Amino acid sequence: MKKIYEDANDQHVRNLVVFGKAADSKIYVDAEYETQATQAEVEEAFGKSMLLVKVGDDYFKPIAISGNKVLTVALTGSPAALAGTEWAANPTE
Repeated sequence: MKKIYEDANDQHVRNLVVFGKAADSKIYVDAEYETQATQAEVEEAFGKSMLLVKVGDDYFKPIAISGNKVLTVALTGSPAALAGTEWAANPTE
């Protein structure tokens, strides 16, 4: 069993928000889409259950992560169906 510890930098932090850009399906650390989130950053936040992806006015709690890909799910259509979206982090940093 692998333990994931919070550290002093996590005290009083509830969530870490990354910004999903629909045009390129990538996640960024800033709302201006200038700096792409790194794989290490999203893996750490996901492992601590702190990661949220903001796309437009909507927030999504990722349900899976594989490598540099984060998976979110949204309700679509009527009757409601699930549609998944993969968001890419920068794998090299």
